[in-house]
Order: sequence, then C-alpha cells, then structure tokens
Amino acid sequence: MVIPAYNEEKTIKNTLISYAGFLKDSFDKFEIIAVNDGSTDHTLREIIDFGCVKVISYSQNRGKGYAVKRGVLMATGDYIFFTDADCSFAPDNIRNAVLIMEKGLAKGVVGIRENRDSEYSLSRRILSAGLKKLLGVVLKIDNPDTQCGFKGFEKKTAKQLFSRTRVWDFGFDIELIYMSEILKIKLEKLPVTFRHRRESKVNPFLEIWRILRDIFIIKSKGVLGGNANKI
Repeated sequence: MVIPAYNEEKTIKNTLISYAGFLKDSFDKFEIIAVNDGSTDHTLREIIDFGCVKVISYSQNRGKGYAVKRGVLMATGDYIFFTDADCSFAPDNIRNAVLIMEKGLAKGVVGIRENRDSEYSLSRRILSAGLKKLLGVVLKIDNPDTQCGFKGFEKKTAKQLFSRTRVWDFGFDIELIYMSEILKIKLEKLPVTFRHRRESKVNPFLEIWRILRDIFIIKSKGVLGGNANKI
C-alpha cells in the first residue's frame, strides 16, 4: 500500500494505524510505503514515529502523481495499491480488489465512489460531470470517476504503467486509465464508499485547471513514444 502525504500531520497517523491493522489481520505479508511529498509541517515526524513502514521523503513538493510513482516503483508486493493519506477510503476495499485480480478478472482495479453525490457540493458535482464529458471527447475515456483515490494493480502491471507516467499532479490518474486503454490492460471498476474530508486542502477550481493542463500533456505526448520523466 502506497500512501502519498503532503502536510497531513493531523491525519497520517490514524491512516497508518487503520491500514496497518487491516493488512496485518488480512494478509500474511504486506508492506506500507509512506511518501512524504515535501511537507512543511510535521508529517514526516508522524510517519517516522509510527514506524513499521517504508519511508520515502524529499524536501520539495512534487505532486501526488510523482509521490505515488516513487512509492509504486519501490513496492515489492504481488499487488500494489495506493490511497489518500486522510483515510477517505476504508481499508477493507483492498479485500474485494485482491479477489478480482486473484481470479484473473482484471489486471487492476479502479475505485468508483458510490456516495460521491451525497458527499460533494453542487459546484464540485458540476465540475466532475464536466470533466467526465471532456475526457470522453478528448481522450475517449469512459470512466465516471477517474479521480477516485483508491486504485490497485498486479505488480507487473503497476510497474509497466508507472514506469511510463509523465504527469506528476492530480491528472496522473487520468494518464493511468488512458494508458491502460491504449495498452489494452483490463481494469475493473470497483464501487467504493468514501468519507469526504470537509477541511480538505484541495481547491476543486484550482484542481480542475491543473487537470486541464495535464489532459493537454497526455493528449499531446501520448503514452508509447518518447522518454518518461526520470525520478
């Protein structure tokens, strides 16, 4: 489980406790990789104090996509997941996702937030609907919730996808899904419930402009040619 964190000193410890407890009870072997994405608060201290996790840390904030990529490329498990640092998604989603991949039904799983409409404001729902339409037109992506912060892949698939990623901000989820369709990698949509953090630092209007920029990068550079960003 890869958990990227930027200025999450108030939430990261509870998230680590929740995931570590679930994974210990559910699997014989597991690893948690916490990535401190240039936090300016005490996030790194909270991670280190918790212990029992692999730690990646660097001083400059690089973006969620970069942080997840660093964690995935370090991961050694048969199945590699990533999720948000505020524990928006319950750890038991992992169990259903692993079953899907163990049965050979898909090479990866992407979460679809079932209760998104009840958790989000009207303005955010409008932005999400607009993004869905734009992705359908520009990138031919048929996914109602590309930005869901819960995704998992078989090890080989995770390494294949993340070794190619170029987008280091919020649009990296879109790049992953787009890349999987181009490479004909089957991803299963998994309904998940989530808890929206009201004090979230993410500004949806700023986020949408960053995503629009990332869509341009994805469309203009493609996924098969050229060299991916080095880390």
